[in-house]
Amino acid sequence: MRSRVVVVGGVFVLLVVVMVMVWDRPSPDPAPAAESPPDGDSTEPFAGADLEAMVAPAEAELFSEVLSVTDAAVRDGVWYLVDPMGIRVHRLDPAATHALSTFGRRGAGPGEFRSIPHGIVVHGDSIVIHERQMLHVFSPEGQHYYDRPVPMSAGCSIEDALSFSGALSFLVRCRNLAGITFHVLREEHDGSLTELASRPQVLGNEMGEMVVMGPHPNGLLFGRPYDDCMELFGHDGAKVGEECHGWIERLPMPEISADMKEELEALEEDAQRYGIEIQLPDQLPPFELVSVTSAGKLVYKASAPQDDRVSQLLTQSATGQQTVVPVRSAPIMIPDGDHILLGWQELDGMRLLFLEMPETGP
Repeated sequence: MRSRVVVVGGVFVLLVVVMVMVWDRPSPDPAPAAESPPDGDSTEPFAGADLEAMVAPAEAELFSEVLSVTDAAVRDGVWYLVDPMGIRVHRLDPAATHALSTFGRRGAGPGEFRSIPHGIVVHGDSIVIHERQMLHVFSPEGQHYYDRPVPMSAGCSIEDALSFSGALSFLVRCRNLAGITFHVLREEHDGSLTELASRPQVLGNEMGEMVVMGPHPNGLLFGRPYDDCMELFGHDGAKVGEECHGWIERLPMPEISADMKEELEALEEDAQRYGIEIQLPDQLPPFELVSVTSAGKLVYKASAPQDDRVSQLLTQSATGQQTVVPVRSAPIMIPDGDHILLGWQELDGMRLLFLEMPETGP
């Protein structure tokens, strides 16, 4: 019986994710782009924005060797892309039309991935790829340095990583029969882990209880996007306050198809037999991730109101209002400091566009 409860919980997580990814509804007709008001505050697409966001622009280059992109980081103008379909990492120069090099592959040897690589972080002079409880460390040229496990309990896995005050910090997800918890762990110089914060997650409410870890000019952010504020931890790891994002416009959840609604109702009945109440939020998360520019400006990635299949970038104006960063929406959007990667999946590879972060005001 105990093992069946775990299976039901796993199936629920999978179906909820699938449901959010395949909302079956017609896309709204493109609306005319709106001019920004004189004070610079705008929640509308910026003037001249291309609303055909699912279609790659002509200037996006095709990289046939790149099959997918789920995470990316940039160092000295060179991009490093995690490709889970190819189970490898691509090293790309925005000025080139092909990968400079590719490293990592499926396997159990040095520099090989035992499972699908999850994320990437630039840490000093190293490129660090994380998968579950393992770190793979490479040089900026893709030369393998070493692999090492991160000591943590069974059932825990690394969801995200940051290079923070000269050390690595991890967002860790732990699952057991009691439910799910998220933890922020900082790796000390001796390899031990110090917990900065944790948050339990209610089983059956995986979407509404999503958590995010991100950089901040004064330290590190951790919290639930659905709340109005996130916890802020200083460079010494101590909690120093909060960073609030109540200014971000809340968007309603899209309508789902009749077939998807029936599947969800059936899933709810099955979950109730095991005492699990499925709760879905009535709003999209205000944002999915947060980045910070070299000027110390926070930039948030969020769903675009004209089409929730694509993303937009938001920041707070000098008057405290939401401002849309003037970058076209795309199905794949990864901001990293002063740089942005946009991507479009095609049958013969990925079309990619590399941009600099526009000025976002004071």
